[in-house]
Amino acid sequence: MPRNLPPPPKHLASRPAVPTNRLLGQLALDSDNDTNNTSLVLAFEFVKQGEVLLFVGDAQVGTWQSWAKVEFKLPERAKPFPAIELLSRTVFYKVGHHCSHNATLKKGGLELMTRDDLVAFIPLDQETAKSKGQKEGRCQRLAFLRH
Repeated sequence: MPRNLPPPPKHLASRPAVPTNRLLGQLALDSDNDTNNTSLVLAFEFVKQGEVLLFVGDAQVGTWQSWAKVEFKLPERAKPFPAIELLSRTVFYKVGHHCSHNATLKKGGLELMTRDDLVAFIPLDQETAKSKGQKEGRCQRLAFLRH
Protein backbone atom coordinates (compact mmCIF):
# COMPACT_ATOMS: atom_id res chain seq x y z
CA MET A 1 0.00 0.00 0.00
CA PRO A 2 1.54 3.40 -0.98
CA ARG A 3 2.49 5.78 1.77
CA ASN A 4 1.26 9.35 1.89
CA LEU A 5 4.08 11.45 0.54
CA PRO A 6 4.54 15.15 1.21
CA PRO A 7 3.69 17.48 -1.67
CA PRO A 8 6.57 18.29 -4.03
CA PRO A 9 8.51 21.53 -3.52
CA LYS A 10 6.86 24.56 -5.15
CA HIS A 11 9.53 24.90 -7.84
CA LEU A 12 8.81 21.33 -8.96
CA ALA A 13 5.04 21.45 -8.53
CA SER A 14 4.69 24.10 -11.25
CA ARG A 15 6.61 22.08 -13.84
CA PRO A 16 4.71 20.39 -16.67
CA ALA A 17 4.30 16.65 -16.37
CA VAL A 18 7.40 14.73 -17.50
CA PRO A 19 7.32 11.03 -18.34
CA THR A 20 8.71 8.91 -15.50
CA ASN A 21 11.40 7.32 -17.69
CA ARG A 22 12.84 10.78 -18.50
CA LEU A 23 12.86 11.72 -14.82
CA LEU A 24 14.62 8.49 -13.89
CA GLY A 25 17.13 8.94 -16.70
CA GLN A 26 17.95 12.47 -15.54
CA LEU A 27 18.17 11.27 -11.95
CA ALA A 28 20.69 8.61 -13.03
CA LEU A 29 22.79 11.19 -14.91
CA ASP A 30 22.68 13.64 -11.99
CA SER A 31 23.63 10.88 -9.57
CA ASP A 32 26.56 9.84 -11.78
CA ASN A 33 27.85 13.41 -12.04
CA ASP A 34 27.38 14.09 -8.32
CA THR A 35 29.16 10.87 -7.38
CA ASN A 36 32.05 11.31 -9.79
CA ASN A 37 32.68 14.86 -8.70
CA THR A 38 33.15 13.65 -5.14
CA SER A 39 35.82 11.08 -6.04
CA LEU A 40 38.77 10.71 -3.73
CA VAL A 41 41.93 11.96 -5.41
CA LEU A 42 45.30 10.76 -4.14
CA ALA A 43 48.67 12.35 -4.84
CA PHE A 44 51.68 10.54 -3.42
CA GLU A 45 54.72 12.78 -3.35
CA PHE A 46 58.24 11.44 -3.09
CA VAL A 47 59.68 14.59 -1.54
CA LYS A 48 63.39 13.84 -2.01
CA GLN A 49 62.90 13.04 -5.69
CA GLY A 50 60.28 15.76 -6.26
CA GLU A 51 58.02 13.21 -7.97
CA VAL A 52 54.26 12.73 -7.67
CA LEU A 53 52.06 9.74 -8.44
CA LEU A 54 48.52 11.01 -9.19
CA PHE A 55 45.38 8.87 -8.93
CA VAL A 56 42.22 10.86 -9.70
CA GLY A 57 39.53 8.16 -9.47
CA ASP A 58 36.44 9.28 -11.38
CA ALA A 59 37.09 13.00 -10.90
CA GLN A 60 35.62 15.13 -13.65
CA VAL A 61 36.21 18.66 -14.92
CA GLY A 62 34.64 20.40 -11.91
CA THR A 63 36.94 18.57 -9.54
CA TRP A 64 40.02 19.49 -11.56
CA GLN A 65 38.97 23.15 -11.60
CA SER A 66 38.55 23.18 -7.82
CA TRP A 67 42.22 22.27 -7.26
CA ALA A 68 43.34 25.76 -8.30
CA LYS A 69 41.82 27.04 -5.03
CA VAL A 70 43.24 24.35 -2.70
CA GLU A 71 46.30 25.14 -0.60
CA PHE A 72 48.09 23.20 2.12
CA LYS A 73 49.69 24.77 5.17
CA LEU A 74 52.99 23.02 5.76
CA PRO A 75 55.18 23.68 8.79
CA GLU A 76 58.37 23.87 6.71
CA ARG A 77 56.97 26.50 4.32
CA ALA A 78 56.24 30.15 5.05
CA LYS A 79 53.56 30.33 2.35
CA PRO A 80 50.77 27.79 1.77
CA PHE A 81 51.53 25.13 -0.83
CA PRO A 82 49.13 25.26 -3.82
CA ALA A 83 47.77 21.82 -4.70
CA ILE A 84 48.02 22.65 -8.39
CA GLU A 85 51.85 22.63 -8.04
CA LEU A 86 51.70 18.87 -7.60
CA LEU A 87 50.74 18.57 -11.28
CA SER A 88 54.10 19.93 -12.47
CA ARG A 89 55.84 17.18 -10.46
CA THR A 90 53.60 14.35 -11.65
CA VAL A 91 55.53 11.45 -13.20
CA PHE A 92 52.70 8.89 -13.09
CA TYR A 93 49.09 9.79 -13.86
CA LYS A 94 46.40 7.13 -13.63
CA VAL A 95 43.90 8.52 -16.14
CA GLY A 96 40.53 9.01 -14.54
CA HIS A 97 36.94 8.15 -15.32
CA HIS A 98 37.66 5.38 -17.82
CA CYS A 99 39.37 7.88 -20.14
CA SER A 100 36.06 9.60 -20.88
CA HIS A 101 35.78 13.00 -22.55
CA ASN A 102 35.69 14.86 -19.22
CA ALA A 103 38.20 12.77 -17.27
CA THR A 104 41.24 14.98 -17.77
CA LEU A 105 41.12 18.75 -17.81
CA LYS A 106 43.45 20.03 -20.53
CA LYS A 107 44.03 23.65 -19.39
CA GLY A 108 44.68 23.62 -15.65
CA GLY A 109 45.27 19.87 -15.76
CA LEU A 110 47.29 17.94 -18.31
CA GLU A 111 48.99 21.07 -19.65
CA LEU A 112 50.47 21.58 -16.15
CA MET A 113 51.96 18.08 -16.16
CA THR A 114 55.17 19.14 -17.85
CA ARG A 115 57.65 16.42 -16.92
CA ASP A 116 59.30 14.67 -19.85
CA ASP A 117 59.11 11.37 -17.98
CA LEU A 118 55.34 11.58 -17.43
CA VAL A 119 53.49 8.28 -17.84
CA ALA A 120 49.71 8.33 -18.36
CA PHE A 121 48.25 4.95 -17.41
CA ILE A 122 44.88 3.89 -18.86
CA PRO A 123 43.74 0.50 -17.52
CA LEU A 124 41.64 -1.01 -20.32
CA ASP A 125 41.39 -4.49 -21.73
CA GLN A 126 42.35 -4.82 -25.39
CA GLU A 127 38.76 -5.00 -26.69
CA THR A 128 37.65 -1.90 -24.80
CA ALA A 129 40.75 0.01 -25.88
CA LYS A 130 39.97 -0.83 -29.51
CA SER A 131 36.34 0.24 -29.27
CA LYS A 132 37.15 3.45 -27.37
CA GLY A 133 39.93 4.30 -29.80
CA GLN A 134 37.65 3.85 -32.78
CA LYS A 135 34.66 5.56 -31.21
CA GLU A 136 36.28 8.55 -29.53
CA GLY A 137 39.99 8.54 -30.25
CA ARG A 138 40.30 10.16 -26.81
CA CYS A 139 42.58 7.57 -25.23
CA GLN A 140 44.89 7.53 -28.22
CA ARG A 141 45.19 11.35 -28.21
CA LEU A 142 45.72 11.76 -24.47
CA ALA A 143 49.51 11.62 -24.64
CA PHE A 144 49.55 14.35 -27.29
CA LEU A 145 47.34 16.90 -25.52
CA ARG A 146 50.34 18.69 -24.01
CA HIS A 147 52.24 19.15 -27.27
